[in-house]
Amino acid sequence: MAPLKSSTIPRLELCAALLLAKWMARIRITLSVKLKIVDVYAWSDSATVLNWLQYPHESFKIFVSNRVYKIQSLLPQCRWSYISSSSNPADCSSRGLLPSELIKHKLYFRGPAVLYLSNEEWDTAVPVIPADQLPEIKAIRPVVITTHVEESEWYTQFSSCVQLIRVTARIRRFIAKCRCQPAPVEYITRDEFDQAALAISRSSQLYYFHMLRQELSHNRPVSMRPVARLRPFIDEKNLIRVGGRLSRSDLPDHQKHPILLSKSSYFSLLVIRHWHEVTGYSEPQIISSLVCRTYWILSLRTLTRTVISRCTRCVRLTVANPQPVMADLPASRVTESRPFSRVGIDYAGPLLVKESRLRKARQSKIYVAVFVCFAVRAVHLELVSDLSTEAFMAALNRFVARRGLPSDIFSDCGTNFIGADNQLRTLVNEPAGRDQLTSGVQCNWHFNPRSAPHFGGL
Repeated sequence: MAPLKSSTIPRLELCAALLLAKWMARIRITLSVKLKIVDVYAWSDSATVLNWLQYPHESFKIFVSNRVYKIQSLLPQCRWSYISSSSNPADCSSRGLLPSELIKHKLYFRGPAVLYLSNEEWDTAVPVIPADQLPEIKAIRPVVITTHVEESEWYTQFSSCVQLIRVTARIRRFIAKCRCQPAPVEYITRDEFDQAALAISRSSQLYYFHMLRQELSHNRPVSMRPVARLRPFIDEKNLIRVGGRLSRSDLPDHQKHPILLSKSSYFSLLVIRHWHEVTGYSEPQIISSLVCRTYWILSLRTLTRTVISRCTRCVRLTVANPQPVMADLPASRVTESRPFSRVGIDYAGPLLVKESRLRKARQSKIYVAVFVCFAVRAVHLELVSDLSTEAFMAALNRFVARRGLPSDIFSDCGTNFIGADNQLRTLVNEPAGRDQLTSGVQCNWHFNPRSAPHFGGL
């Protein structure tokens, strides 16, 4: 059936070809169980559709491309040929026939005459339509791709500060051997590690503080205001260090004048991450105090909090359990009423009571019936001798005599009393017990659902 939305004739013809391909694929699967199908042939009276099927589906727009791809996938070895509309039996049903014409219509019942000829006599030629004249062809726009590779620090692929310094020390030792400068010992010394860390810091400063280095080298005023207040200078090792007022102190030189690093430097991130792991995933204050002994990182506190927030272990340890939003209170809790007009009832116990003050007096179990007012949360307690219906009715009568008859009583079905005996089930679960309760008290009795004691509220 043609869709209600307006569409072009070639698109409708393509949908018809897709429907034909689906049925032919199903019939081929059904017949292939008992027959060996060698060739598959299909005809269409649309030259546009036949030309579409001869091109790759990527050459057309989405609507045509999807259906061409589906047809080519269902019948990959099918031979599509052209048939004129006058010889196409599908036109008999699509254009309609009178009943009197349909009975004697040979084309509809016997098919076109070409089917009765041999395969060699079939005319399989398809009217050729140039590609630039085919509808739904995708416009190919020339695209010039320009690749711009941003420069980055050479050590961005390292995930550990210790590993970065160790690899850098190995590279520096290899360069020294190539220059015929043999190492004094086979293992890497602490001094080599320190020199490797200084080389990495120098590389980071060349990348982020290139203008600052030129200004300091030519004794020009520093243009960066946040850095100018730090009184930076270049030391004898060609490193930019932070000035200060501690030059006469007894502290080591690397603590009096720490190395200046940018907050965007990957080396700064590795340093903070290293001290965060070494100190056992500590707080930002401890990490900042340790980092500042050697390096002065701009916006250190912000960068430290960023590292901690991305630490998987810290996130798991400091995560807070989600607190669900509590539901609204029921109407019985927020409606104004006199005390004990709406009460909830529950049992407490059992409690052991001696029958007399004798040393070996017999002990018996008693229970406490708790009546809670839903309006003002007042509590009324009644002693109950056992879990029978008669004992509870007596306690309820005493409550009514003291507090008045409530309009609504809320209770559970006894399932919250874990380990209670069958007498409690007889009281609140069996139909006989409920009928006795509801008939003896002229009020509305509300039973909570089973296994849901939280429905009782108070």
